[in-house]
Amino acid sequence: MNATTYVNLRKIIRGSRNLKPGERVALQGKTQVFKVRGPKNQWFALKVARTSSQDHLLREAMVLDLLLPHPNITALHGCGRIDGNIYLEMEYVDSADAKRKIKITGPFPEAEVLRINQGISSALSHAHQHGLAHGDVKTENILPGATVKLADFERARPIAGQEKINRRVVGTLQYMTLSHMRGYPIRPQDDHFGLGLSLYEMLTGEVALANVKMPWPSVHSETWKDYWMGAYNKLREKATKLQCSERLRTILLEKIKINHA
Repeated sequence: MNATTYVNLRKIIRGSRNLKPGERVALQGKTQVFKVRGPKNQWFALKVARTSSQDHLLREAMVLDLLLPHPNITALHGCGRIDGNIYLEMEYVDSADAKRKIKITGPFPEAEVLRINQGISSALSHAHQHGLAHGDVKTENILPGATVKLADFERARPIAGQEKINRRVVGTLQYMTLSHMRGYPIRPQDDHFGLGLSLYEMLTGEVALANVKMPWPSVHSETWKDYWMGAYNKLREKATKLQCSERLRTILLEKIKINHA
């Protein structure tokens, strides 16, 4: 943590129930997350913007205010603004995200993958019932602690009322459907597709669509569509041959099923 970040963090923390500075535990796009201890020795996750733009934190606060409480969504305890800096005081989950766990210990046992699917599916169903799509479901936003949590609602969007084509696409390329990356309204199935790719990654240790890295401007071309569909079809073929229970294979194939854009 550099000196400027430390000073700004102290200012923010002073307005957040006198929390004491801790360690940075994550970088999430435009946000950095700090582990901080409260006056009663309880831990919190403090989210602060890394850039001058802070609208994403306001969006997340409003989304969580609508969705909470839910056992599988990280809780928001408070938010505020100090000296122009917006902060969110979040529930601290004592667990590395799923991507980091894969790097440390390798693929997850099947029972753990099923447990994670149940928790994240519940969180997504809850969000969708409230008219919101998460928009960035991936292993980095899944916290497989004692209770599985879905984190980072900064990119959440309403399911209804979106423009047909959104020029500013949000999300992570390797976890998007073709429809999502082309800027069409984000649908519940787009979130479940991201979850399906995350389940595949947890089960195999491999990023399912790791080779999908072509430049954004080409996503509307037929060349891009053919390229993406080729990668997707290879993924489905590999998924059908996974060494796992029929139950998990069925769940996975259902999650990654797509409707063509």
